[in-house]
Amino acid sequence: MKKNIIVCILIIVICITLFFVLVDKKDNNSECLRLHIRANSNSETDQNVKLKVRDEIVKYVQSIIIYAENKSDVQNIIDKNKRNILEVANNILKENNFEYKSNLKITNEFFPTRNYGDISFESGYYDCVIIELGSGEGDNWWCALYPPLCFVGNEINGEDFKYKSKLLEMIENFKKNNK
Repeated sequence: MKKNIIVCILIIVICITLFFVLVDKKDNNSECLRLHIRANSNSETDQNVKLKVRDEIVKYVQSIIIYAENKSDVQNIIDKNKRNILEVANNILKENNFEYKSNLKITNEFFPTRNYGDISFESGYYDCVIIELGSGEGDNWWCALYPPLCFVGNEINGEDFKYKSKLLEMIENFKKNNK
């Protein structure tokens, strides 16, 4: 029982720390690595394939960065796996009969303030992984690769975004298992 309490307290401390890292305006930009998937255009077909690419990219990237300990680790893993990431995206494009391909770059770009519920990403320059589908001129989907948070929502239908965190899932599972 004592061990469970210590684990629970440790998880809560980690969650609070992650929250303050995200909310702190000074550290937010430098400690964050964003992933953006930019559609070829804003046509319904281009936006739909963007979401299919997103699903497969997120699944693949999560599997390769699972043991990354910091932002630098994540950047290095992404850089070493560029070819595989592009292959995932290009396979989805090909399966859906698109002639254009994807492009990946790791860069630093300016982004406007984005608010999702209680979490705010202030405007400023962020390190990011950009995957452009075709011309990359359409609306984009994004999430934070580091810290490992992901915002999942349905942009096309205007539904609200939902906050998803593996850490919060662990806490919820811990609570359920210890009732």
